[in-house]
Amino acid sequence: MTVAVALTQVGERERIGRLMETTTRLAMTSTYVTGGVPVTPAMLGLSRIDKIVSITPVGTSVAPLLGQWDPVNSKIMLIETAGTVDLPLKELSSGATVANSIDVVARGQG
Repeated sequence: MTVAVALTQVGERERIGRLMETTTRLAMTSTYVTGGVPVTPAMLGLSRIDKIVSITPVGTSVAPLLGQWDPVNSKIMLIETAGTVDLPLKELSSGATVANSIDVVARGQG
Protein backbone atom coordinates (compact mmCIF):
# COMPACT_ATOMS: atom_id res chain seq x y z
CA MET A 1 0.00 0.00 0.00
CA THR A 2 1.32 3.41 -0.90
CA VAL A 3 0.91 6.66 1.01
CA ALA A 4 -2.44 8.39 0.42
CA VAL A 5 -1.91 11.99 -0.67
CA ALA A 6 -4.36 14.90 -0.62
CA LEU A 7 -3.32 17.79 -2.88
CA THR A 8 -3.90 21.52 -2.41
CA GLN A 9 -2.52 24.25 -4.67
CA VAL A 10 -0.90 26.95 -2.53
CA GLY A 11 -0.97 30.41 -4.11
CA GLU A 12 -1.02 31.14 -7.81
CA ARG A 13 0.91 29.54 -10.66
CA GLU A 14 3.71 31.85 -11.75
CA ARG A 15 5.61 32.06 -15.03
CA ILE A 16 9.40 31.99 -14.60
CA GLY A 17 10.89 32.51 -18.06
CA ARG A 18 9.50 29.70 -20.24
CA LEU A 19 8.52 27.57 -17.23
CA MET A 20 5.59 27.59 -14.83
CA GLU A 21 6.22 27.47 -11.09
CA THR A 22 3.65 25.91 -8.77
CA THR A 23 3.46 25.31 -5.04
CA THR A 24 1.45 22.26 -4.00
CA ARG A 25 0.79 20.99 -0.49
CA LEU A 26 0.94 17.22 -0.22
CA ALA A 27 -0.91 16.04 2.90
CA MET A 28 0.15 12.44 3.38
CA THR A 29 -1.58 9.75 5.41
CA SER A 30 -1.28 5.97 5.61
CA THR A 31 1.91 3.90 5.61
CA TYR A 32 5.17 4.72 3.85
CA VAL A 33 6.68 2.46 1.19
CA THR A 34 10.48 2.43 0.79
CA GLY A 35 11.58 4.37 -2.27
CA GLY A 36 9.23 7.30 -1.84
CA VAL A 37 5.88 8.84 -2.65
CA PRO A 38 5.12 8.80 -6.40
CA VAL A 39 4.59 12.32 -7.79
CA THR A 40 3.27 12.97 -11.29
CA PRO A 41 3.47 16.29 -13.14
CA ALA A 42 -0.35 16.50 -13.06
CA MET A 43 -0.29 16.32 -9.24
CA LEU A 44 1.77 19.52 -9.27
CA GLY A 45 -0.30 21.27 -11.93
CA LEU A 46 2.28 20.72 -14.68
CA SER A 47 2.59 18.65 -17.83
CA ARG A 48 6.31 18.00 -17.19
CA ILE A 49 8.52 18.46 -14.11
CA ASP A 50 11.83 20.11 -14.97
CA LYS A 51 12.95 20.93 -11.44
CA ILE A 52 11.84 20.63 -7.84
CA VAL A 53 12.89 23.95 -6.34
CA SER A 54 12.13 23.12 -2.70
CA ILE A 55 10.39 20.66 -0.42
CA THR A 56 9.37 22.24 2.88
CA PRO A 57 7.79 20.45 5.86
CA VAL A 58 4.54 22.03 7.07
CA GLY A 59 4.04 22.21 10.85
CA THR A 60 2.43 19.12 12.33
CA SER A 61 2.22 17.53 15.74
CA VAL A 62 4.44 14.64 14.66
CA ALA A 63 8.18 14.76 13.99
CA PRO A 64 8.85 16.72 10.80
CA LEU A 65 10.14 14.83 7.79
CA LEU A 66 12.42 16.18 5.11
CA GLY A 67 11.74 15.40 1.49
CA GLN A 68 14.31 14.43 -1.11
CA TRP A 69 13.39 14.48 -4.81
CA ASP A 70 14.26 11.40 -6.88
CA PRO A 71 13.97 12.65 -10.50
CA VAL A 72 14.73 9.25 -12.04
CA ASN A 73 11.72 7.58 -10.39
CA SER A 74 9.62 10.75 -9.97
CA LYS A 75 9.24 10.19 -6.23
CA ILE A 76 9.75 12.16 -3.04
CA MET A 77 11.64 10.12 -0.46
CA LEU A 78 10.84 11.01 3.12
CA ILE A 79 13.84 11.45 5.42
CA GLU A 80 13.60 11.13 9.21
CA THR A 81 14.85 14.06 11.29
CA ALA A 82 14.13 12.68 14.76
CA GLY A 83 16.99 11.51 16.95
CA THR A 84 20.21 12.97 18.23
CA VAL A 85 22.24 15.39 16.15
CA ASP A 86 25.09 12.92 15.61
CA LEU A 87 22.91 10.27 13.92
CA PRO A 88 22.87 10.26 10.11
CA LEU A 89 19.63 11.12 8.35
CA LYS A 90 17.92 8.12 6.80
CA GLU A 91 14.90 7.28 4.71
CA LEU A 92 11.73 6.62 6.66
CA SER A 93 11.21 2.90 7.28
CA SER A 94 8.79 1.01 5.07
CA GLY A 95 5.48 0.54 6.87
CA ALA A 96 5.96 3.61 9.07
CA THR A 97 2.80 5.61 9.65
CA VAL A 98 2.84 8.95 7.85
CA ALA A 99 0.69 11.93 8.85
CA ASN A 100 2.72 14.85 7.54
CA SER A 101 2.36 17.63 4.99
CA ILE A 102 5.01 19.09 2.73
CA ASP A 103 4.93 22.03 0.33
CA VAL A 104 6.54 21.23 -3.01
CA VAL A 105 7.66 24.09 -5.27
CA ALA A 106 8.11 22.77 -8.80
CA ARG A 107 9.02 24.25 -12.18
CA GLY A 108 8.16 22.76 -15.51
CA GLN A 109 5.95 22.91 -18.55
CA GLY A 110 2.46 24.11 -17.73
